[in-house]
Parts: sequence; C-alpha cells; structure tokens
Amino acid sequence: MRALALLVFITASCSGGAVSTRESEDDLDAFKIWKVFPEGVAISALDHSGLFECSVAIRLSLDPETKSVVYAFYVPSTGQNTTFHLKADDRPGSVTFTMGSDPTPLAAEFYYSDYKTCAVERLDFNGGECMLWARKEVYNSLPESCIDHYEETCGAKVPADKKI
Repeated sequence: MRALALLVFITASCSGGAVSTRESEDDLDAFKIWKVFPEGVAISALDHSGLFECSVAIRLSLDPETKSVVYAFYVPSTGQNTTFHLKADDRPGSVTFTMGSDPTPLAAEFYYSDYKTCAVERLDFNGGECMLWARKEVYNSLPESCIDHYEETCGAKVPADKKI
C-alpha cells in the first residue's frame, strides 16, 4: 500500500490517455460522493499545465434538494480562488459544473468511488483533467484499490514520492 500525504486529490491530464469505462453506473451517485468529501488537497501526478498542483478544495454548501454542491478552490499555481458549482445529472455519476462567475456549463463524470475513502473523476476542463479524490482520514495510507482505479481509468501512474 502506498502512503500519500494529506487529504489527497491527485490530478492528471487524461487527454492523451485512454479513459476506461465506469465501474458500475448504478452505484455511482455524485451527490453521495460529495457528502463524503468536505475538503481536499490536490497533488499533480501528470498535469501538463501544473494548474491544480497542491490546490485546496473546501465544500461551502451541499443541497440535497437540487443535488448540488459548491466548493471553494484555491489554486496555488495562480494564487487565485475560484468556486466550483456542481450539480448531479440524471445519468448516474454524471455532473454539470461551472467555475467562478463563468456561466459556461462543463461536464464531469465519476468513474469510481468506494464511498469511504476515494473517488475517480474526469473533468472536461483544460483539455481533460482526471482526478483521484481521497478523504483526510486516509492521508497516511490511501487504499491500493483507489490508486489502481485511478491508474487504470486515467492511464497515469501515481508517483510514490509525490507528497505535500
């Protein structure tokens, strides 16, 4: 099992790699995943822009009626704060989101989650970002299954030495 520092959410560009199909569409509930992740820290694994490296996401609101969530996102590479407004779509695991004050809708899709420690998600942003999210409680030891699903889905390896 690989040890990863802090509440990890590892980003990598999936634009050049194959993205596998989802684990089980019936089990992927974006809102249920958001309930498990109140905050996160991003460690870039293979992001060509470096945009999300060491970013911090903090959940600001969670609305069960609209199945939506808002995260504050601090991006150290730019020194900027922005908000992500996400809403679960009708199709399991699918999400529509906007960033900051830009009303342009973008798409995201969850490919895996164990609803305890991690989730793998792909965002149609910046050429395609594939992310591994993990909870703070597992910062010392992310389950191998989470890493395996991320690597299989995103076509990128999680560097063993990547720590905050």
